[in-house]
Amino acid sequence: MADQTRNRREVAWRIFAREYNASRYVIKKEEEMAPSYVISPLGAMANRVYISGVVTEVENIGTDNEPFWRVRVTDPTGVFYLSAGQYQPEASKTISKLKVPSFVSVLGKTRTYTPEGGSMYVSILPETIVEADRSSRDLWILDTVKKTRERLNCITEALAMESPVEEELMEMGFPRVVANGALKAIEMYDKIPLEEFREMLLDPLRTLTEAEDEFLTAQATRGISEEESSLRKELLRLIEELDTNGEGAVYQELMEKVVELKMDRDETEDTITKLLDDGHLFEPVLGRLKRV
Repeated sequence: MADQTRNRREVAWRIFAREYNASRYVIKKEEEMAPSYVISPLGAMANRVYISGVVTEVENIGTDNEPFWRVRVTDPTGVFYLSAGQYQPEASKTISKLKVPSFVSVLGKTRTYTPEGGSMYVSILPETIVEADRSSRDLWILDTVKKTRERLNCITEALAMESPVEEELMEMGFPRVVANGALKAIEMYDKIPLEEFREMLLDPLRTLTEAEDEFLTAQATRGISEEESSLRKELLRLIEELDTNGEGAVYQELMEKVVELKMDRDETEDTITKLLDDGHLFEPVLGRLKRV
């Protein structure tokens, strides 16, 4: 029975990039060959994760004979960093054929790196990568929003207790693993920015807007004004118009067009940054912008 428990496959956590990248602690059980767990600020206790997003960069930093791949996958909150080499043959084979941009779903193990005297950084060692489409990515977003909100609610309740205990949180309806994770996070993190994570959930929810035009012109979500929505829409149109060879619009040409149309350059640059952060644009190479 002990061997069966030890060899049982870990549950893959649905987690957004921003929460995952904010993780600064890892724990490992004392048993021999026991897995390690990344502890996120909201109490995800992840040995494995399941993510979905847009591939924005694929780079082979190895050789042709022994490739070692680095991949960036963007979700509505940030960027996941993946790496795969000879010990991940299936994932590496898929990565070698990926087009940028393209939707993918990734099942992988958590990895950590802590430079001497520095903070911990996280990445993902992919076990399986499959090409996806927008609808499957959107389903992942919806599920991950629900899971993140559950962790948020649990840790909020725990912080409101004088002496929080797992059983009380479970009586409120939270699963044991969520309650346990909340207590671990409270123990490890001095301060948990709950409001920032609540606001973070607006970005993926906005991505689920049924039509892009509705999203771009919406005023209610995240306080976007009608002027900013119009600017976003116009910039995306210009970038698509200037992308004549499929390699992206040249940034300098875009800025020349902005000046020609008498658009405010500072506002334009700020909006481009937001579109990059939101995953609606990416830079295939330095100095070029391309729509996702």
